[in-house]
This record gives sequence, structure tokens and C-alpha cells, in this order.
Amino acid sequence: MKKFCTKTMACVLGASMMISSSALAAPEWTADSVYTAGNQVCYDGSIYEAQWWTQNEKPGSDAWGAWKKISNENADNTGDRDTGNTPNEADIPQWDSATVYTGGKQAVYNNTVYEALWWVQGEIPSQSAAWKEIGAIEATDPAETDKSTETDKPTESDKPAETDKQAETEENEAPVLTGVQASITVTVGDAFDALNGIAATDKEDGDLTKSIVISGSVDMEKAGTYELIYSVEDSKGLTASATCKVIVKEAETVTPPITDPDKTAPPHPFWLDYKNYPTKDTMVYYKGKIYSNKWYSNAGVKPDSGDPWVLVGDAEWTVPEDEKNYQKNENADSNIFNKVLTDGEIDELYGGINEAYSPEAALGRLEELIPKSSYEELFPYRFGSENWKNCPATKQYYPNADAMPDYFSYENLQEALHTLSNTIIKVQWYEGSEWCYRLIRLNKTTKEQKLVYSDPSFGEDWLDATKLCTSVCDYGSFLADGDLNTRKRELAGFLANISHETGGGTIDGIVDESLSGLYFNEEVGFIGSDAIGYVQGSDTAYLPVEGKSYHGRGPIQLSYNYNYGLCSDVLFGDSSILLNDPDKLEQDGVLGFMTGIWFWMTPQPPKPSCHQVITGIWEPKKGGANAQYNGNFGLTIIIINNEAGQSENGTGAVARRAKYYRIFTDKMGADITGEHCDTVGMTTFVQQTAAQ
Repeated sequence: MKKFCTKTMACVLGASMMISSSALAAPEWTADSVYTAGNQVCYDGSIYEAQWWTQNEKPGSDAWGAWKKISNENADNTGDRDTGNTPNEADIPQWDSATVYTGGKQAVYNNTVYEALWWVQGEIPSQSAAWKEIGAIEATDPAETDKSTETDKPTESDKPAETDKQAETEENEAPVLTGVQASITVTVGDAFDALNGIAATDKEDGDLTKSIVISGSVDMEKAGTYELIYSVEDSKGLTASATCKVIVKEAETVTPPITDPDKTAPPHPFWLDYKNYPTKDTMVYYKGKIYSNKWYSNAGVKPDSGDPWVLVGDAEWTVPEDEKNYQKNENADSNIFNKVLTDGEIDELYGGINEAYSPEAALGRLEELIPKSSYEELFPYRFGSENWKNCPATKQYYPNADAMPDYFSYENLQEALHTLSNTIIKVQWYEGSEWCYRLIRLNKTTKEQKLVYSDPSFGEDWLDATKLCTSVCDYGSFLADGDLNTRKRELAGFLANISHETGGGTIDGIVDESLSGLYFNEEVGFIGSDAIGYVQGSDTAYLPVEGKSYHGRGPIQLSYNYNYGLCSDVLFGDSSILLNDPDKLEQDGVLGFMTGIWFWMTPQPPKPSCHQVITGIWEPKKGGANAQYNGNFGLTIIIINNEAGQSENGTGAVARRAKYYRIFTDKMGADITGEHCDTVGMTTFVQQTAAQ
């Protein structure tokens, strides 16, 4: 996951409160979209799943291609129906915390079958809303199904008379030979043991391995094909036999490659463990041999480990072996980016520092847009407020509610604006390859610059002909761009979206949902629980800390370790702060608001930032996705949660966000005449190709 993600939380307070999510149907395949492993699409009436990175490859066009057919779109999926039968454990795998389950996948946990409702990994089925209990395991008794009725059994008078020898033969079972292969291949001169791994057993006589007789011979000094016949006889005269073809091949003559001390570079580029290899047939050097990839290879997949790499042959020459040959020089980028900049460098790289966006200028900005009294009228039941503590619904989640601080206080929002105004972030990406991006952080006070994140492929030669795009985001510009009406609209839009993320339900059936925003500061399913969720243990620069949960916290419901690490890097210049202590986010209201502003302000290629679209400063490509909706609140919903094509005249998430927006703008006296407040007509953002 290279992009910033949040998890929507829809809450209904009172007698029953829950998180609701809906699984997304597989979208239609499009030639210009980029798909990565696990993505599913619909094409020509069937569902396909990508096995690796792919673009412009039609599903089903190549049996060895990137797409694997999952099912026919309209096929009768009996596995998803409740047939009334109790599940059988033999047909369903045991739940595994490392396995990814998508909607409809089943697993057994504690002798109970569960079914995934949507994409899930690492969440214990009995404790997670992502799992639905199907039923307990009931083992079947094969003896019951094999019983015959008494009337089917032959009577004694029906049976033919038996001789003593017949009875003796029928009671004895033939011996069994195991371990005999149909054929094996060995090399001239190798040691060969014809009985290695071969055994014979008999029900009556026990181990008969020492009684095995081998007919035939193998000459290990001469190449050729030989035949060995294994046989064994039990005490009653019954036998078993098996034949093995032994192929003795000539030993291969290996000419070691020449190590040239004068050469520091191999005949092909070193394979590098941090690089992705998207172009097939790329030749690399690894430990004296040359390899080529059959398809996209992710960073870290060693050439000698198999697919997608194949051995081409020995290198024409080798260079002195050193593991550092295959690793990234960590100091290379650090020397360029991680330093204190001069004023001239700041002017050149960031366009200077705008005093209108300084921390000092941010101090009185909130008061200009909405006074404290009006803010508290909009959020009377915000987390930690007196009304919140006295609400009967609160006690069922927080028995110690009286000790909770006013997490979403007016003062905490003010301080978050002031603190974050000291930071600038530069986002750079490649047009048409938006997944390949980097982030550079600048502290405006100390003038320290730091490379926060860079995709392993950033700056590679194959991207030289691709346009490099740059967006500079000064967090001090939050609520500072545009005229007074625009700035009020931005504050209302920000508060409307986080109100939905942290509330959205009625309280005891008395308080209207319009007043329940900011009620929660943590994902409902994890309140008071030791459960661990939203952990991705690989394919990320921000690895989780063992025992830590990275579930939704704060006003924007920050989720997953890679978002905690990236956000921490941007806010503090140190990813370990939130990775080591994710609970800090639910304890510190200022930090909570800072994560919300970070997400609101930072572009997520190919998406612009919420700040850019609601203020209208976004510069979309002509004919690009949603270009005609620039400057409208509804587009912020697409950026945050991809809820496209939904009307505000309903009861869903889009309608709730739009309702909050209209209430808040009215309270602030902002004019939104003619504004598009829902997502009707809008689409999700997709990667735009350079040709567009």
C-alpha cells in the first residue's frame, strides 16, 4: 500500500452500536488501470484476480499471464448459500493470522466456521466485525453412511462352503511396498543405495523390510538406463512387487567463470534487493550468474529463488563477491536530502517560506472563522465533554468516562493548527506511475530537510522519459487560502467529514445525529479490547511493532501501521513515535487533530488533497477524472472514502457528510449556493496515463 488510507466508521449510538462496511463488487477491467497482486476485476462475464503487477493485459488472454480466473460472474456460488447442513472441518482451512481473506472466504477457528465479509487479515474471527459466524464443526461418521440394512446381508444358507485353505487365504492380507519411485536420476560416480527410503510392511507379519529382494543391478560407473524390481513375500505366501527405472547420467563438466580483479562491474547490472523490476526480460547479475525475469518482480525477490526469475547461465566474468553489491547505499539519498538548507535553497526548492502560513499567523485563524461558543454548540456531545460524560450511552463503552479529557476541544484544534504550521511537505511522483512517489519534509523553523519516504523504484533509468510531478504542501495554509467564505467552507468541510468518521448516529434516540459528531476517538470494535488489527507485516517501509494494534484512531480514523509510520515521519520526522506507541493517538487530542489535518492537506497521487479541491487551487489535467467538480465539497468525499455516485437525499454516508456540511456552513454564515455537496456524477480517481 503506497497511498494514505482511512477506514470509515459509521456508528449508531444507544441500544445498539456497530461499524458497518460493505464489500465492493469487482470493478470492470480497464486497459489503462494498474492492478497489483490480489486486485479483482470483472471481464467478459468472469471474475479474475491479479497475481502480480499488471497493466493493459486482458484477463484470460494468456494462460501464463498475470490474471487468474476466479469464477464466472453469474455462476451459482453454492459455497455462499446456507444449505442447512452443518459445516465439515475437512472442507474448510484453519484460520491463519498471516493469510489474507476476501469477502466470502471461510476459515475454521475454535471448531467454528466463520466467513469473511470483506478484505481482512490478522483479525481474530470471534472478535472482529469483518467475520460472520456460520456454525460449529460437526464431524461425520463414515460408518453410519456405509451401513446396510439387515435384509441385504446374505444368510448362512446363501454362502458357499469354504475350505480351510480358502478361509486362511481370505484372512491374510498381502504385504505393502513403500518408497519405490517409478524412476530416479543419478550421476556417474555418485553413491547409490537401492534400499534408501524403501520399506515393506504386512498386517499380519509386521515389518518385512529385511525380506525385500531386489532383482537387477546398476553400474554407477557407466551412464545408461537400468531396471530394478523390488519384491517381498509374507509368511502365507502372498507377495508384492514394484519396478524402478534408474537413469545414470554423465557428470556435467563445469567451467568456473573467471574472476577479473580489474573489473568492478559485472557484465550485467547487479540485482538490487530494494528495486522492483517491472519490465520482463530484464537481465541481472547475482552471485556469478545471470538471471532474467519472466514478469514483474517485487523488490526483495532473489533471482535464485525461482519465479519470476529464470537462470540464463553463468556470467562471462565475475567480480569479488560482497553482499553490499546487492543492497542500497543508504547514505546516497541521505547526503542529498537530509541537511539544513540555506534561505537560497529554500527559495529554489520550495518557493520560499510564506509568512502568511507561519505558526504565529495560525494562532488567531480559527477564532476568525468560528468562535469557541459556536464550535461547542455544534459538538455538545464531543468526546470528553460534560454532555458526553453524562450521556447514558457513554457508560457502556467507557466505565471511567468521568476521567476522560475533552479530546476534541476548541483549544486542541487551535494548537494543532499552530504546531503543524511549522511543516512543509513536498510530494513528487511520476505521471502515469503515481504509485512511484517520494515525500520530503522541511521544518520551517530549523530549516532541516529530511527524505521521509521514497519508493524503491524512484529515480530508476526506465522512468527517465516519464514526467516528474511535484506538489508542495505548506500545512500552515490550512484555513488560510482564498477569501473569507472559502476559508469558512474549508473548515466546515473538514469538520463535516471528521464528524461522520467519529459519530453519525443518534444518542439514546433523543439527540439528533446532527449533534453527535466527534463522539468517538477510536474505532468502536476496539474500545476496551486487547484485540490487534490493521497490521501489515511485509511489503512496507513501516513495519509493525509486535503486540501493537493499528486500528482506527483520531478524527480521521488513521488505520494500518504503514499510515501510522508515514504520518509520524511527516509530523515528527521520526516514524518510531507512532509505530512504537499507537495508543498515543487516542490519548492526545492535539495529536489527533494533527493527523486529521495531515490527511486533509497532503496530496495522494493520483488524488489531489481535500484542501486543494475545496479551495479550488487544484489544477487538474484537461479531461482528467472529476476535473469539472473542482471547488466542490462532494469531491472531498471521493478523496477520503471513494464513495462515488451517491446522492445527499438519502440515509447513507454521503448523505450524512453532506448534512453536516450544510449545518456547519449555515452556522458559520458561509454561502454554498449551487455547490455540489454529494458525489452524484463523480468517479473515483484512477491513475492517468502520460498519453492523457
